Amino acid sequence: MLKDKLEVLCGDVPGLERWVAAHPKLSNVGSVQESGLRFGSRAIAIGEPAEDAPYGLPELMDNNPIVCAARVVVPTPAATLAWIALGPACKAGFVLADETSPPVLLRFSGLEREELGRALQAVGSNSGTQIEWRGGQLTHVATLEALVPLDDLAQPDEIADAYDEAFGRSFFVRRVSPCEWLPHRVQGTPRAEYWLEIAPSSAPMLRVGVSADLRGKLGGAQLVHALNIMCGWEESTGLEEAIP
Repeated sequence: MLKDKLEVLCGDVPGLERWVAAHPKLSNVGSVQESGLRFGSRAIAIGEPAEDAPYGLPELMDNNPIVCAARVVVPTPAATLAWIALGPACKAGFVLADETSPPVLLRFSGLEREELGRALQAVGSNSGTQIEWRGGQLTHVATLEALVPLDDLAQPDEIADAYDEAFGRSFFVRRVSPCEWLPHRVQGTPRAEYWLEIAPSSAPMLRVGVSADLRGKLGGAQLVHALNIMCGWEESTGLEEAIP
């Protein structure tokens, strides 16, 4: 019954109200001005790192701080793509971060420009970063292609293992081979898909591609994912079906 559902207030986030309407445990009873949602005294926002709240990609965060938090902040669309592309390699210490190393190159498409400095620091990318913004060819789908300088000691199998450890059990971040990467496949879904390979070079370079829907993993679906964790529900609750 409706009274048994958790009542939430939705902000202006693409896809959010649709995911909430499809969620068996939620009832949308109003709106809020900020980019996020509220339920009771708790909130989830899309934005930059905050001192008073856990911040990051849910797949790469410890669930305990999320469960206990009054407020959680998930990354903005471009930052979410960067977290997927760079997070496991940075966490494992495979990314070069000295002044003589080549910069990390991030090529985004289908997104508005964002200020990513603080988000990249939170990911763990401390080396110089070059960012390019391109127009998108798919409705609602954004992509990132990254070229990342690696430590000479990093082995391809170790790099792949780091990504599999981070995302291998995830409902919403799936690895595909480079030849199978079809960005339109994530359209209307809560998923992101990524590929990775080591580029042949005198210095090892990691190439990563990521795609996700602005209404899904880059929007409302990620907020609902975080809410499920905060409430102790199955992480995929309400997110199994595609956006109508």
